[in-house]
Amino acid sequence: MEIKEWAPIVSATAAAIASIGSWYSIYTQGKRDKKSKEAIVVPGIKNIETMIKNILSDWDVEEPLPKKFSKTTIPMWNYGTTPVFNIKYCFDIENIEDFLHIEHEPQLFDDYKFVVTKEDSSYTLLLSYENINGKKGHLTSKIVPYLRDLDSIQANTSSQIILPDYFIILLNHYFLNSMDHENKKPFLKLTFMYDDINFKTWRKEFRIFIPDSFNMKEYKLSTGFHYEIIQKKKKVKRLTVQQNNKRIEKERRMYDKAWKI
Repeated sequence: MEIKEWAPIVSATAAAIASIGSWYSIYTQGKRDKKSKEAIVVPGIKNIETMIKNILSDWDVEEPLPKKFSKTTIPMWNYGTTPVFNIKYCFDIENIEDFLHIEHEPQLFDDYKFVVTKEDSSYTLLLSYENINGKKGHLTSKIVPYLRDLDSIQANTSSQIILPDYFIILLNHYFLNSMDHENKKPFLKLTFMYDDINFKTWRKEFRIFIPDSFNMKEYKLSTGFHYEIIQKKKKVKRLTVQQNNKRIEKERRMYDKAWKI
């Protein structure tokens, strides 16, 4: 075959290669653009300076713990370039089995004791206390992953999420008895769901914990909240309000039944 006959073939091949190269360049640029527009949502590390005077001490405010949720918060940051919407989050104790069916009594303090019980798949913390702010009483805290809402987190900003009361109670017990080497430290699992700008729903899971290094002098605690990623973001189908209400109602009936026995 003469050179003149090869020319159209070479020209067509070069055009095809150039077309593929152009397509690949557009494809990779599209992926980079898409990646740059993704939200990056993670908890923030928070330093803590607080006074733990008793088992019911809240951390961010010098007040007794409210029921169900404390007034202690951690920040949730969106380090991405686009906002997230329709946020829902819930908590659970990752190592709850470590506290199960053991009556926990302090070695240095004698003003409280508690036990964690299990009925089917539902956990409950039962606390009795004496001489806390001149009062004695009982507290029942269901360890249930209640869903809470946030409207949005804008790009490069943070919003505060509040921690459950049972997590602060277990942490207070841990630090009030920090000399007990068999004492267990609770780990909090945070499940965080959100919609992106394309209205796709994503779920991420984090472990919220206190590091082993801390300073506890008398009642004053210096430490911090840290986090680890348990599950990277995963596309999910969000529960409807009705579906979540059914879930909460089922757990409530199980809890009521346990108390009637």
